[in-house]
Amino acid sequence: MLRLRYLAAIAIAAPLVAQTPERHTLRGDRVAIYDLVGEVRVVEGSGRDVVVEVARRGADASQLRVETGDIGGVPTLRVIFPFDRVQYRTDRGSFNMSDLRVRDDGTFGHGRTGRRVAISSRSGADASADLIVRLPAGTALDLRVAAGHVSAEGTRSDLLLDVIAAGVTLKGTRGDVRVDAASGGVEVQDTEGNLDIDTGSGSIELLRVRSPDLRVDTGSGSVLCENVTADEINIDTGSGSVEVVAATARTVRVDVGSGSVDVALSREAKDVYVDTGSGSVTLRVPESIGADVDFSTGSGDIDSDLPITIQGRGRGSLKGRIGDGAAHITVSTGSGGIRIRRG
Repeated sequence: MLRLRYLAAIAIAAPLVAQTPERHTLRGDRVAIYDLVGEVRVVEGSGRDVVVEVARRGADASQLRVETGDIGGVPTLRVIFPFDRVQYRTDRGSFNMSDLRVRDDGTFGHGRTGRRVAISSRSGADASADLIVRLPAGTALDLRVAAGHVSAEGTRSDLLLDVIAAGVTLKGTRGDVRVDAASGGVEVQDTEGNLDIDTGSGSIELLRVRSPDLRVDTGSGSVLCENVTADEINIDTGSGSVEVVAATARTVRVDVGSGSVDVALSREAKDVYVDTGSGSVTLRVPESIGADVDFSTGSGDIDSDLPITIQGRGRGSLKGRIGDGAAHITVSTGSGGIRIRRG
């Protein structure tokens, strides 16, 4: 009986030992990290070194290796997955990534070299690696994750977050950030710095963002910008609605293949361009705005709460002036109405 209890205790304790985080350090003005499957959390660290805590998960996690060293002159940490197929469970339904190439050094992406690895929600090795990256202020990070989730909170560094099928969350970051995601939603709150988000599919939500240059490009997914301050806002989406609320920007450019657009402009707006292949467009403008306007729609009405001095009108098109004409507003839609509303 005592022996059975002892063996049961070992069975319970073993997974806990396997999950004990191990620590690795990198030093440089810029570092790179590769993690095939797992959740990565980036926080601000102290001192000069980047400290990476690695927690292995799953029944096959003991086969994972962690290697560090310079690659192309950049200090790099790689989690090595010695499997041809890895299981990744997600609450987004069935998942399969079959065309990923992983090189022998654990790096992946941007090339066709390396062995083929499949990541699937249905079968494969039960192994993942969760990381906590403690990043000193001013140290740039290139992070690549194939499947999982990435978050950065309170950092003061430039970040390149390159993911294949992973959600990305930013909160309270200071520094230029580029997000490149094949699939996955992006949420950004209370950040400062140039922001460039490029996704194949996934919704994007930006709240309380200060960015001199804000660029959003998504193949499919809705975009929400609220309380955004920027010199220039550029949003391009193949399919999905775009809503810009309480934005302060001199230049606003929105290009949508299919989806409605609702943009609230500030007095600072000087150059506004909205183009959608299919979908209605609503511009909410301050009472005091002055602008030359050029509206065209293939199918839909043009309606304005503000008086427009008409300078030219045709079937589905209108050119004119609101107030002193200080700004330029161009709106074009293949199918859908155009509405100007008092903001």
